Amino acid sequence: MTLEALKQASDTLRDMVATAPLLKRAVQLRHGYVFSRGISFRNTAPRHEKIMEAPYNKSALFSMPAYEEIMAARLSDGNMFVLRGRTTTTPEFYRIPLKEITGVYTDPMSNESVWAIQRTWTEENAQGQKKTLVKWYYTSTYDGSGKKRQASIGGKPVDIAYDMIFMPFNRQVGFTWGVPDGYAAITWAIAYGEYLKNNSKLVKAYAQIAYKATTKSNAGAQNISAQISQPGVAGTASMGPQTDLVPMPRAGSDVSFENGRPLAAMVAAALGVSVVALTADPGAAGSSYGSAQTLDAPTIIVMTSIQEGWRTFYEEVFRSVKGKDGKAVTIEFPSIETDQAYRQLQSLAMAYAQGGLTQKEFREAVLDLFDIQNPEDGLPQPDNFNAAHLTPKELADNAMAQAVQSGSDPTPKQGNSGATGGDKSQSNHDSDPDSFGNE
Repeated sequence: MTLEALKQASDTLRDMVATAPLLKRAVQLRHGYVFSRGISFRNTAPRHEKIMEAPYNKSALFSMPAYEEIMAARLSDGNMFVLRGRTTTTPEFYRIPLKEITGVYTDPMSNESVWAIQRTWTEENAQGQKKTLVKWYYTSTYDGSGKKRQASIGGKPVDIAYDMIFMPFNRQVGFTWGVPDGYAAITWAIAYGEYLKNNSKLVKAYAQIAYKATTKSNAGAQNISAQISQPGVAGTASMGPQTDLVPMPRAGSDVSFENGRPLAAMVAAALGVSVVALTADPGAAGSSYGSAQTLDAPTIIVMTSIQEGWRTFYEEVFRSVKGKDGKAVTIEFPSIETDQAYRQLQSLAMAYAQGGLTQKEFREAVLDLFDIQNPEDGLPQPDNFNAAHLTPKELADNAMAQAVQSGSDPTPKQGNSGATGGDKSQSNHDSDPDSFGNE
């Protein structure tokens, strides 16, 4: 895919993401599946926190609005370009739009190995003067092993203060550029929109003709008219003896918008989401509220794959900045699909009962699950959550209390087994005579 063809497709998709409901909804769904539960950066040092909390960086890469914007860029552009400072202690990350990318310098052995990328943009100073700039940036993955960094490429300067983080998506073997996620959906999204517009126009046309007047002569047809007495509800039409007024048949004015569902399904297939979720219509034929509320396995697999792509991207963002123990920063995503709260509570309780969780971990998980704000400090007293988790001392104390309450002597001694009972189980029939008359 050439850079020019990629830019043309990107321009079309950017417009459609803003105006076409299906593609706008697709961005929302994919962002919700992938980023709605956040993203965790592990093994970070204070310098990483400073980088992520910097206002510009946060708005560009490390906030929920930023996650949605880069998901839209993946759908419309298929490539991410981010400039990262090489020499500053708190580098700023600048997202570069595809329209500013004007050239590429690749390894002579493979078009897939990108060494440098050219950027052309217009810079405006404080006095309002504009100037067009053209610069090359080496990519963050270029290590100089193939060829040392040059001061200029093709007569244009190389800015050595920045690296270009380049992440293509959906790239095929031999491709330099990635392919937008929405590229396969363009035709079908346009067709679905046209289908709905045409049907809407047809409904409007039918609405303009409610009745049909017929006459037995041509002259009558040319001069046909109806006078309405008592205009309003239940008015009366007065016509000649050879004129008849009948309503338009219902069968001719029926328009089914459901017939366009296969077109919407093609858009959903191209973007890896459910057609029920994409159209936001669980009441449509062939849908159900149950299917709208659950994620099927293929959708989960597709969204997990997208998460892995973004994991690779953010690992590259921090690759040159090591973690607190000298190792790379790791990125983790929470599970996409979660059980309902009561099922999660059951799972937590089982893990706690079998020793998989400490009481402190169990409590923290429950507080987080039910979003309980400002909980009391410390663990619940006594040291148990319910009767199923009594300590050995509490079990003995309860047995003692029950024995005292029943009037029996809880102290074990000769002739008295105490509160715990004897070692021989007796029934109400132990003293009854058996069939031989013996007790």
